[in-house]
Amino acid sequence: MLGMLVNETRPALLPLLGFCVHMDRREKSEIASQNVASARRKVLQVRRAVKEVRNPVASSRNEIGGLNMRLNVFRAMALVTAMCMVGGALGETVVVGQVAPLGAPGSPGNQLRLGAQVYFDAINRAGGVHGMTLKLVSRDRGLRNGETVTTTRKLVQETEPLALLGLVGTGPMEELVASGLLAESGLPVVGIRTGAVSLHKPTNPYLFHIRTSYAGEIEKILTQLTTIGFNRVSVFYENSSFGKEGMGLVQRIIKNKPAMQLAGQATYEPGTTDVREAAKNLAMTKSQGVIAVANSAATAEFYREYRQIEKNAQVLALSTVDSAEVVKRIGPASAKGLIVTQVVPDATNTTIPLVRELHKYVEKFGPAEIAIDQTVVEGYLSAKVLVEALRVAGPKPTRKKICSALNSIKYFDAGGVIIDFSPSNHTGSRYAELAIVLKNGKLMR
Repeated sequence: MLGMLVNETRPALLPLLGFCVHMDRREKSEIASQNVASARRKVLQVRRAVKEVRNPVASSRNEIGGLNMRLNVFRAMALVTAMCMVGGALGETVVVGQVAPLGAPGSPGNQLRLGAQVYFDAINRAGGVHGMTLKLVSRDRGLRNGETVTTTRKLVQETEPLALLGLVGTGPMEELVASGLLAESGLPVVGIRTGAVSLHKPTNPYLFHIRTSYAGEIEKILTQLTTIGFNRVSVFYENSSFGKEGMGLVQRIIKNKPAMQLAGQATYEPGTTDVREAAKNLAMTKSQGVIAVANSAATAEFYREYRQIEKNAQVLALSTVDSAEVVKRIGPASAKGLIVTQVVPDATNTTIPLVRELHKYVEKFGPAEIAIDQTVVEGYLSAKVLVEALRVAGPKPTRKKICSALNSIKYFDAGGVIIDFSPSNHTGSRYAELAIVLKNGKLMR
């Protein structure tokens, strides 16, 4: 009788079955295995559904058959959907919010969004988290002071997200923290694209970082320069809270390195690439290394101008610089030799499990035009950490439960990057490496 029921309802079931074939069995297993508890609950649901289908079908001969048969159609559809989804049935939606500059296609905000969306799509195709579908709602913000707070407050009121992800910038994040919005709402933020020490220490209960701090990056740079015998350094930095903090960190760390000397410093204004004077001034210092605390566009123009004057000194940029954007802007020949700190694995190195997984899912779910760079990897990693927290939080997540779950994540291997949080430490990763741009525009570590 159950077979007859399925045959009769085949036209209604085919669209649901079509949804399932987008992922092969091995891929479903990979993601579903991460959600064992949810899968076990689904088995029990399926067993109950089978009993409900069999009993009414058997008794329908003596009851009002038409009504029971229509009810059974819906039950059978639910049964097949549950069997296909493996990890959980279609259920509630978990909204995750993002507020960032999204105007330019290759902007950090857009790249973070693309990386996060790829992982959410993969999880949703495998049944979600405890049967819940993940929805990323991204809102564009301008560059004026206060816009981050205004836009985020509106997003929170309109969509009621359980968490925020993929926020960008030191100043905007400092404004958001100072506004009290996160404390008022209890809203966790995962994966902030800034390494500002002011946002790492003291530990903010709502900010969860998946990248090391700028202090960690600068320590890595200065240690490298010391190792190769360079002792005269200067700093090119943005005239903003981000740049000034970076400048201050260099001064502080150099005090603990007696052989090091700060030879000079020069600034540029935010939102501009007027860097010619800065390049001239720093070239006169005869520095052996220049640390760039700047964005991609300004660093690209600075490096081109500086190289026309000074051929030998190394220029080393923080992870805020996307080497691919630099190459795109000034060309591989002009970008050759630039060194950039990396706080996530190389986006092209598919021997690293995290990167290999990202490439696989981009091929299956990502937009065809997506260019996988370090920022996409960072967005993907942020989403993966948040999903892990949702798994730990259980089938009825709240903002408070997600914060508690994040605090409980210990030595989580996200695929070659270890994430480790505690209530007193929200700097989840210490990953930092240096990579150099080659003449073909590619990075080599």
